Amino acid sequence: MRNLTRKTTKGSTPANVLKKAVLEVVEGAKLRETAGSYGINRSTLLRYLKKHNKDEDDFFPDYGKTKRIFTREQEGLLSKYLVTPSKMHQDMKKRQAR
Repeated sequence: MRNLTRKTTKGSTPANVLKKAVLEVVEGAKLRETAGSYGINRSTLLRYLKKHNKDEDDFFPDYGKTKRIFTREQEGLLSKYLVTPSKMHQDMKKRQAR
């Protein structure tokens, strides 16, 4: 069995840290100082700051987002649709669920 080791630190900054840093910059702190104090690359912080200024709803990282097919709402509806028949003891085969 292979033991994979991370070679980069890309995507390792938690969303709550990014959010705190962005809000601190919005309140008037300097971008470079804030990035240094939180250990975030300043380009990354600037990118999230721009997204914050555009008033995007969900701009903090969700690293599985690029491969996502359904929105969160659609995923919830689909799971309800698949769980309901199973609760009513109607077996649905994997091929039918696809």
